[in-house]
Amino acid sequence: MTNDLDPDFSEHERIFHYTTPEGLYGILESTCLWATHFQFLNDSKEFYAARESLIQFVHKAIHRRFAAWKVNKQFVFEHGVNLSSLALHEAGVIVDAMYKTTYETLGWPFVFSGFCCNPDHKSYRNGGLLHWATYGRRGGYAIRLNPHKIVPLLKAENTKFPDFVYLSSRVVYSEDAPESRFKTDYETLATVAQSMIEGMAKDDLSHVDVARSADPFWRISSMLKDEYFRDESEARIVGLIMNTGRPGNQQHVIHVRHRDGVSIPYIKIFEHSLLGENCPIEAIIIGPHPERARRYRALTTFLRHSKLDFIDVIESDVPFIA
Repeated sequence: MTNDLDPDFSEHERIFHYTTPEGLYGILESTCLWATHFQFLNDSKEFYAARESLIQFVHKAIHRRFAAWKVNKQFVFEHGVNLSSLALHEAGVIVDAMYKTTYETLGWPFVFSGFCCNPDHKSYRNGGLLHWATYGRRGGYAIRLNPHKIVPLLKAENTKFPDFVYLSSRVVYSEDAPESRFKTDYETLATVAQSMIEGMAKDDLSHVDVARSADPFWRISSMLKDEYFRDESEARIVGLIMNTGRPGNQQHVIHVRHRDGVSIPYIKIFEHSLLGENCPIEAIIIGPHPERARRYRALTTFLRHSKLDFIDVIESDVPFIA
């Protein structure tokens, strides 16, 4: 497994997925994870969290180019034009075009989020109080997974579904961007934006390599999250289903579930392989609940009957307060 170590995590680091009883048994019984269409997430604006930082970064790059043109008299601007305002407008147009091209023309992202990374905290065994508070009314569970065993599952998923492009990593929070692992990606997008501005000024876009921006934009927009959620310490899996796949390639089936009167599209990932030989699920933590002992018995009975008793079951020591 050494060659498949996820670079985002140390060898012994683990991630957690907090869920409801329905969510836990849904995963165990369906033997897969459900990835939701990005426009139907609890916060459908999550994929646009990067928009403002991208616009500001591109704005600065375009403004520098405008200023250089003006000083070197390479381009004549209208009298009285505010170069910063003009650059900001152009940056917004370019970034919005990237969103439209990627998430409307190129493909649809489906997201499995809710992995929490807190390996150095004592909640490694007992579960985080912040997350138990979210699931406190009905009693929650935390699934502990080995992130390094998710890597070969994703590779196998891409082999089975070649038009499924995936990312799996920790998210980056907005205050860290663009001075994060995405620094090179931001710089690439700014360079492409400058080339686009030059091409439009010369009325010749033939030499602009717009495709160069695709991967950097995909990484930033799908893995950047608002600073407000930093305490969640999230990691996620994002899969982009290409709209124009190659003929003959196997495609994911789009399923629909219904909640509170809303129909929600989703796909199943790792179907029939999640609980197989290289199952990444190591343990299930039973959260605070007045019937914790009975929940323990029900879960261990289910796992034993399903031949999944290699998964450890832990009763959280976090006290239940009604």
